Amino acid sequence: MKGKYIKQAGILFTVILFLSLNSTSFSKTTEDKVKEAFLVASTGNIKYYPKRPKAIKQLVKYGDESVKLLLSEMDAKNIRKQNTLITVFSRIGEEAVEPILRKMAVDEDNAVLGAYILGRIKSSKALVPLLMMLRDSDPDIRAAAARGLGGIQDSISVDPLIEKLSDPDPRVRRYSAVSLGKLRDKKAVDELIMAMSDSNFSVRYAASYALARIGGNDLKDKLVEKLNETEGIFKYHIIETLGSMNHRDTKPIFYELLENPSYEIRGYACEALGNFRGDYKVANALKRALHDESEFVKMKARNSLEKLRG
Repeated sequence: MKGKYIKQAGILFTVILFLSLNSTSFSKTTEDKVKEAFLVASTGNIKYYPKRPKAIKQLVKYGDESVKLLLSEMDAKNIRKQNTLITVFSRIGEEAVEPILRKMAVDEDNAVLGAYILGRIKSSKALVPLLMMLRDSDPDIRAAAARGLGGIQDSISVDPLIEKLSDPDPRVRRYSAVSLGKLRDKKAVDELIMAMSDSNFSVRYAASYALARIGGNDLKDKLVEKLNETEGIFKYHIIETLGSMNHRDTKPIFYELLENPSYEIRGYACEALGNFRGDYKVANALKRALHDESEFVKMKARNSLEKLRG
């Protein structure tokens, strides 16, 4: 009998111990839960990777509570933490806009990350602040503003972004070009064509990307005209852009360029033809280019044929 009571007392003690050890989990505040979820969501420990999606979902669910607590993490230099903030704030959306703007107003160190997040949220509330940041003396802030404006995609920002294509800082010029491509306003075409001859390669590629997104027959005709009166790297970017626009009536131009004396131009023409799937004439022209005397042309032809097959 005595043994029975001892056994029952032991079970009771175990239960009490378990409850005491886990009592903290029952009294967790929202603040504790947000901090814990952020820790899991931004960890670099591979063991916790499977738990990250659930942690991010939890942070989004807490909405303004998460926003209040995570604003302090905007100072973090850790890229994983920054990416987590971008994901969470972007999913929370409008609720996060005004707190982020207030944070940016009192601490300029948060302006770059804040501007990017605001662009991801795509809130019109951020339009005027970002336009003001576009005129800041700090090139990091101007670049961030140019990038963010592309997310909001309001036509009011077209003229200021065109103006920034001549900014002294190449990052500002690059993000201005990318954002103009997202806005797809034909007003920017002439300046973007000029930007394809920029001294910085990233600006040239951004301008080409933007023009391909804007598209249209008028642009195609302008580029074809420019193609015949230019040389060097500018010519390459024109060929690249025309190829990306994928206008069927530009194919004869590329066929002709395959006979150009410059091996670089022949190679770029091969690259452009890789955008035209489902056309046996294109495939045959690229197969002939496999016998070109230039290894560069052969490589470009092979790459384009693989692209067409894929």
